[in-house]
Order: sequence, then C-alpha cells, then structure tokens
Amino acid sequence: MKNKALCVLFCIMLLLMVSACGVKKTTVSGQTTEMVESTQSTQVASSAETTGKKPADDVVNAIDLADWFGNNSSNIVYLKDAVTGAVVDADVTNTIPGEGADETAALPAGTILYPANPDPVDILIFTEDMDFITYQGVRIHINTAISSDGSILFDGKLTTDIFGGAFERIDEVAANYQQTEDVDEIVMKPWEALDPHAFYKKIIIRIDWNQDGMEDEICQTNDDTVSNTLTFTDGKTGNVTDLNALVIVPENENPDTDVDDTVNLKLDSTSLVVQNSKGEYGILSPIYYGDRGCYCYAFRYDSDNLIACKRIGEPYSYQNAQPFSYQDGQLYWHPYTNCLGNLWVMNQAIDLADDFTFTNLSKSEYYGQAPYVTFVVFTKTTVDIDISNGSGYEASTLAPGIVILPDRIETQEDGTTYLYVTLADGHEGRFTYTADETGYPVYLNGIDQLELFAGMSFGG
Repeated sequence: MKNKALCVLFCIMLLLMVSACGVKKTTVSGQTTEMVESTQSTQVASSAETTGKKPADDVVNAIDLADWFGNNSSNIVYLKDAVTGAVVDADVTNTIPGEGADETAALPAGTILYPANPDPVDILIFTEDMDFITYQGVRIHINTAISSDGSILFDGKLTTDIFGGAFERIDEVAANYQQTEDVDEIVMKPWEALDPHAFYKKIIIRIDWNQDGMEDEICQTNDDTVSNTLTFTDGKTGNVTDLNALVIVPENENPDTDVDDTVNLKLDSTSLVVQNSKGEYGILSPIYYGDRGCYCYAFRYDSDNLIACKRIGEPYSYQNAQPFSYQDGQLYWHPYTNCLGNLWVMNQAIDLADDFTFTNLSKSEYYGQAPYVTFVVFTKTTVDIDISNGSGYEASTLAPGIVILPDRIETQEDGTTYLYVTLADGHEGRFTYTADETGYPVYLNGIDQLELFAGMSFGG
C-alpha cells in the first residue's frame, strides 16, 4: 500500500510539471489563439496604465459627443442635400474600432456633421481624407475628389454647394470686425444710412432744425472714439450753441429714479436723420450705458431747450447694437428676442409717427444673422413640427441632429404666435411660440426650447 501511494503521488507531481511547461492539447480549434490574444490585450492595457505609454494605434478612445456638438458648435456643418456616406465606425462612443465599416449611411438634407479630427477643431478646414461624425455618433466618409481648378469636391459638389454652416460666413464676419479707413468729413442727409464700419472725424447735418425758414448746422468733431465737440449754428442769427452743455431729460423717463436720466445727443454711423409728415426734422440715435444696456432715442427741436428727446423701442442688453435701420425706403426696428438665442438681428417693418416714435409695427419679425455671430441651431431630440404642404400644415417630426433655419416670428389675427423655420430641403415648418412678458423662457409647442434645440447662443 505504501508503494502504491508513492506511485500516485509521483504521477500527480509529473502532471503538474507538464502543465507548467505549457504542454496543453485541445481539440477546439482557435482556443489557444484566443487565450493568447486575451492575455496580450490585458498586458498592453496594464502596461499603458502603469507606465503612461500610449495604447496601440488600433485602440480607439471613446468620444464625448457633448463636447463635439455642444461646446464647439461653430464648426458644425449641415447637408444642403441628401448624401450617402460610407460608414467608418458605426459607434465612435465605444472602443470597438471599425464597427460596421462595410455599411453605408443615408444622410437626409439638414443632417448636422462635425469634422472627425482627434479633437474638436478651432478652425474648420476641408481636406480630401476627412471624415465626419453624425449626431448619433456614426463616423462617415463622403466621397471626395479634386476638381480641375484644385477645389475639393464632396459627392461631386463644391463645399458651399453641399455644406452649410458658420464656415460660409468667416470672411464676412472678419470684414465686420475690421474698421474702414477714417473719413475726414461726412454731410448727413435725411434718411441716408452711413457706413457702419467707418469712423467719421467730422459729421455735419444741414437742415432747418428750428423751422424758421433758414438752414441750420449741427456739427460734431471726433478727435478719437471717445471725445468730441458738438455744436449748433443758427442759420438766421449765426449764434453757436454747445450742445454737449445742454441738460436734456427724456420726456418719458422716470423722474423718481436715482439714476442720472440726462442724455446727450451723439452722432455716429448708426444715427439717422429723419423727417415727419409735417416736414419737421429729427435724429434717431442709440446710446450705450454700460450695464444699463443700449437705448434708442428720438431727438427733435424744442423751442425752450433747443433739443428734446424721448426713449423709443425696447432696450438692448449688449453693446454695439443697432436698434433700427433704413433700407430701400423702409424703416426697420430690430426687436430683441430670446427665441433660438438672443444674438440674432430681427427685422420688423415700422413707420415713423409725427412725434418721431415708431408706429404701425408689422406682425412679422424676420430673422437675420448678426454681423459678428455664427451658429447653427439643430434638434437634439425628436421634435414635433407642422410642415407646409402648399395648402396647409401637416403634423410631422424632425429626427435628432437636423438643422433648422429660423425665418420669422409672426402673430396671427387670432392672437396665436408662430415661429416659422425653413428646413434644408426647402420646406417651411412652424412651431407655436409662447413666452412671458420678459420674453423668457421661450416655449415651442409648449416645451422649453432648451429641451428641443442645441446650438443656440445667448450673450450680452
């Protein structure tokens, strides 16, 4: 029995030695290979974690789409036409490289895309080998080619023919930030708009201000962007009045406020000389008060103080605002809106009353892009929308990641207000619009706009 026990013990030890030497057989094909690959992957991950070395090139890091589409929306583009792209990775938010690479993706017009660089880019540059990320996290490649003149073509089209977005306005925005050369002198005429980028060293207005049958002169000299002199020369008597020394209190200011309500007439490229139906002259001009915002004033002749004024329109909260403009024989007010961001330029046709205030405001407020702002507004969830069919509106939906192009806010005869938008395919859609007296928060179809759309810019 003793010898038998020793024999069994020896056999066990022998088996352990064989196992340690790696002499293992299997009849399951590929099992050994799979075990080795698993071990190697674990070793690479462990090495990278302990030594700080970069993982192998085929290891894909997950991408936070919120960072791409939420924090860097200025580089988002959208498709103007439907496109079929080749899938590079069906899900960039996980670590499976090349998932679904043999598939294709049908992208409808309006689909928003972000350039698939290693990190969100500061400046969008189109290249022949670039890929894009969809809002759903699919990395796709659109067929590219080079035209005879060296331009990059996507799906056979030029970039501005296939893509829309902020990049289209880069040169325009840069031009608006630049000031033109100084102008030595300008004579303002009634209803004549000045160059908004020019700095005028001397601004002259020659009109019969006091309605005595003689032409008077208002002259402002600008030594720099801060200091200036402003005088009135009476055409009949030749008397000169320092207008900056006048104490002008707007007719509709609150006399009980602790804030200094006095204002001074200031002329610049945003000022406009106007004339009412009686032939009397006035001057519309915005004045910026820092934290108090930008206010628009209408200045007119006053027999006692030479100049009287009243505040017109609603105040603006941001600097360099131009509350009104005159284009092609029409006066426009630019009302403030928080709908889809508050940096849009809104255009509302108005008339000028005889007291130089605005009247007959149109029921429609049209959207326009501010000269210094670029952004793309898009759905971040499934959104209900009514789409025009030519004879009426039909209920429909927009998928997440679809751009909308705001057109106007319009109030109907029954008091219902709609936000009208244009889709990338040319169809018109609309949402019911509601807001409280302050204009915020904004609800579209009864839902807070922040729950429906992304890419909106708010600032002040």
